[in-house]
Amino acid sequence: MLRLCKAFTLPHFQYCSLIWNFCGTRNCDKLETLHKRILRFIFNDANSSYDELLKKAVTASLYDGRIHSMLIVIFKSLFISMYIKYLKELFTLRNSKYLLRGKNILTLPEPRTTRYRLESIK
Repeated sequence: MLRLCKAFTLPHFQYCSLIWNFCGTRNCDKLETLHKRILRFIFNDANSSYDELLKKAVTASLYDGRIHSMLIVIFKSLFISMYIKYLKELFTLRNSKYLLRGKNILTLPEPRTTRYRLESIK
């Protein structure tokens, strides 16, 4: 049953997660609640916490999966030369004339509007 969940339901939760991750915590919490209900049904366990259910299923939470995939995209866009051009243009490393401890620090771009751009991947 767990294999069916990982094969059929998790891809639906993770599809285009980089896009809709920034649509609000309320919608993300609804998805986490649904994922918790599915895990409770699979293990027939109504008393365990969500973390315990995730340990039984040997998976991470949906939020952690979204952060993980976002970090992979950022790493690839910074360090792989043949990666997608428009994603490479989104992220730039900070250049400084001083010898600072952190060399690989991303710069924060200025948003054009405050309504949609503050909580986007850019």
